Amino acid sequence: MNFFEAIWDCLNESSISSKTIKLRAIEANLNSISFEELTKPKSLQTPSYASFCKVYEMSDFPRVKNTDKNAVFLHAIAHIEYSAIDIALDACYRFRGLPLQYYRDWMEVANDEIRHFNKINEQLEKTGIKYGDLPVHNGLFVALQKTQHSLLDRMAILPRHMEASGLDANTNILSKIDENSALRPLLELIRDEEVSHVAKGDKWFKYACKEEGIEPNSWLEIVRKYYPKAFENPKPIDKERRFQAGFSADEIAQIELLATKKKRKHMKIVYFIRHAKAVHDGTPDFDRGLEERGFSDARLMAEHLKEKNVKFDKIISSPSKRTMMTAQIFAQVLGYGKNIKEVKELYASSTGRIISVLNDVKDKHGCVAVVGHNEEITEVCELLSDEALGHIPTSGVCAIAFKVASWADVEIGSGKMIYFDSPKKGKKI
Repeated sequence: MNFFEAIWDCLNESSISSKTIKLRAIEANLNSISFEELTKPKSLQTPSYASFCKVYEMSDFPRVKNTDKNAVFLHAIAHIEYSAIDIALDACYRFRGLPLQYYRDWMEVANDEIRHFNKINEQLEKTGIKYGDLPVHNGLFVALQKTQHSLLDRMAILPRHMEASGLDANTNILSKIDENSALRPLLELIRDEEVSHVAKGDKWFKYACKEEGIEPNSWLEIVRKYYPKAFENPKPIDKERRFQAGFSADEIAQIELLATKKKRKHMKIVYFIRHAKAVHDGTPDFDRGLEERGFSDARLMAEHLKEKNVKFDKIISSPSKRTMMTAQIFAQVLGYGKNIKEVKELYASSTGRIISVLNDVKDKHGCVAVVGHNEEITEVCELLSDEALGHIPTSGVCAIAFKVASWADVEIGSGKMIYFDSPKKGKKI
């Protein structure tokens, strides 16, 4: 028995019972099976469910009418679980020369998904509907096709993006289901077991990153290469389970930041930046420049913003030398080609003056940076967002979003902190 040939046969099997039998046979012979590559991986042409389902492109997927809503809901979940079986099997088939544990991991996932499908299908059939009676979309299959050339991209897109988004969706669904619903324990079981599937995707994504010399923080860039608007619809994120599956605090912050993008026409965002580390050599306070560390810290913080595609419509700065030098570093790194506006009210300022400066910003600007001094920077961030920050270090960055159409409406307590970063943290959050 050849592993890859047997997996391909299993992958293309449309009967769930036959698919299960074939997978069991492969597992039973795993210690003696040949992993020799007899042929190159075949390209994906048609999903295995196409033999008994009416399949639509996502853009053409019809609304199901005159059918019990519970049946439609269960059929949609059954389709996801069936598709997930083939996702795991194709991960085994397509990528060769990997550690044996890789193939064990994805066969384990395939077994979990078969069990999930059977449990959901059992509930579905109680409604008088069986899987295949209603239309299905090919969205997950298309994602398989798009990533069949790259282990890195496959792990980034399928487990780490799509299946992780499923964790979010499942938690959101559970929040709306009655505590006494018979379906609730099943959805909770599936959600909790899916965490390990995303974790396996995380493990092999990072393995592929190491093999290819790519930083794991490139994940979001890979996702948006395939799905340019990914995460721009603000939906609840299951942070707890994403953390369990291997996501970093920085990745969660990037997702949350992107979730505000769609709203920005009716939102104002300000990035408060404390000036970088300044010299203490007896120079008058207003004329103090930056230390060498200040230059590197400011550039690091600006690079972090650049990674998130942050662009300022306007940079406003205190006129002191150290704040202007800091503002110039951010402007250079972020490609800001306009004049930096010097506002004297930001030097030796107060929270009231800073808010007044914001209120005077032209409404055509959606995202602005304010470069200033402590303690005023920390205090105004706390007042505007109702967050207890304690102390923003030099080069620290705090972004606050306001659900307003006009800067004139920015006031104490009206904002939400969406980003915080500082060199002293040693990491972004």
